Amino acid sequence: MQNSLIEKWFIELKRIWLEKDIQALSNLLAESFEYYEDPFQKPLINLVEVKNVWKEVDDQNIKELHIEVL
Repeated sequence: MQNSLIEKWFIELKRIWLEKDIQALSNLLAESFEYYEDPFQKPLINLVEVKNVWKEVDDQNIKELHIEVL
């Protein structure tokens, strides 16, 4: 079965998270975007802001991550 574009996007997101490859986030985001880490906060609107939030991944010791597209 061939993965859809959305599934491929989430597979790459999972890889970035597990491998702590924060620099690769730029491959997943459009030139213009709104990224919501928390729905009650203002969205992040540039890559620098997103990478700063994702720095917390460096401190995580996650061996397995399951992402399911519904």
